[in-house]
Amino acid sequence: MCGKHSRIRRRHEPFAIIRRMSTIPAHGYRTVGIDTQIPWPDQERAIAFQGRELHLLPGSDTLSSMIRVRTEEGFNQIDADKLILEFLSAAAWAEQADAATTFSNWCTVPLNIGKRPTGVIGSGDFGYLPDPPDPKAKLALALFREGLSVNLTPYQFLGFFKVINIIRDKGTDQKQWIRDNLQHTTDKRALARIKAIKSVESDVADYLYGSGRCAVAHAFDQNSVVNPDDPVDLIRLSEDLPVIRELARIAIERELKVQSERDFHREHLYELDGFRTIFRDALVRRVKSGETISATDVPLPKLLSLRIRGRDQIELFESMDAAVVYVRDGCVRVRLGSACRRLVVFATLDFGRESFVSNPLADIQYYDDGTPEAARMILRQLQLYRWWFGGNGVVELWAPATNKRLAHSQPYMPPINSRFPHDEFERMVSELRARIGKYPP
Repeated sequence: MCGKHSRIRRRHEPFAIIRRMSTIPAHGYRTVGIDTQIPWPDQERAIAFQGRELHLLPGSDTLSSMIRVRTEEGFNQIDADKLILEFLSAAAWAEQADAATTFSNWCTVPLNIGKRPTGVIGSGDFGYLPDPPDPKAKLALALFREGLSVNLTPYQFLGFFKVINIIRDKGTDQKQWIRDNLQHTTDKRALARIKAIKSVESDVADYLYGSGRCAVAHAFDQNSVVNPDDPVDLIRLSEDLPVIRELARIAIERELKVQSERDFHREHLYELDGFRTIFRDALVRRVKSGETISATDVPLPKLLSLRIRGRDQIELFESMDAAVVYVRDGCVRVRLGSACRRLVVFATLDFGRESFVSNPLADIQYYDDGTPEAARMILRQLQLYRWWFGGNGVVELWAPATNKRLAHSQPYMPPINSRFPHDEFERMVSELRARIGKYPP
């Protein structure tokens, strides 16, 4: 049972939708087409958001980029649409990129949506997705996404200005807030436009409110309205957009306390997020303070998997025996041993610097006893090494028992003037394969 393609419904229509939904099954799939400049995965990715699983599906020559979520008893199509839109608002804010929905469907089996314009290809790994508990902050993210996404300049301007309206009700208060917060502007285009406005206007706030917000929202006075057919008005508003967008950003960050992606990554708290949850705040504080802590007091999972982001899993590095080597100087040093007992990888959970550190040059050790089994092991190790050292890989630690990522590094940057040793690497691979060929299984 499938619904026809339709635009996502507006908020004033839910009761009609609920009446129609009462006659259809609860279990199914809500799929929404996406038109976005957010880096989108080129393979299907499942991500967790607000306790549910969303599937990000790549576009193709014939299919749109899509988001799909399962519906069930107690989580209907309206709930699914709300979840998808809030995810898009969070991602649009984090990536500072537009995200618009196109068409949607619901079906008891997954049903795709036709082609829309191609967006930006990315990994689909969103390191930061804000999910503020404050309804005002959620609304601000939705309006910010609207401002980023609508394709009409006047409504982009109005969308950003409405963010200010969330925190200030009256026009006089909105203008005063603008005056008080222009000092926090950092965007170069916005700063240049503010300077240009000041050269001809006595008050930037009065100008943005009257010639921008009111001129877009009202049409009674034909002398002060933004005319969609007048290129002069559209050019002026497009030049003002960086200013009002920057003010909306300031309102969301400073007034509604939604952290920016820039600040989130500056703090680096995300790199050890999974271990922080396992260790809990009290132990993390003790580690960071430099206190002497016994390895047995660290609740490290017994098995950990080492993976390179965006690459296939390698069995050799799955479900490795994990042990704490030491705790000192704000760091937890971890040893990972392969099931074949021929390979060891070391990694450091550096809570002092909020970073996950492991180095393919120094932190991988293996034992070669000259056997074909050792050669096979080394070949698998070399594949990960190629991705890690030669491919600027992001190394991750996962808990195989729960299939949750516990830590990830920054992309690996080889030492200055070093290069991936392709000739040496291929020669070593050939020698190992030749050894295996001498002793067929």
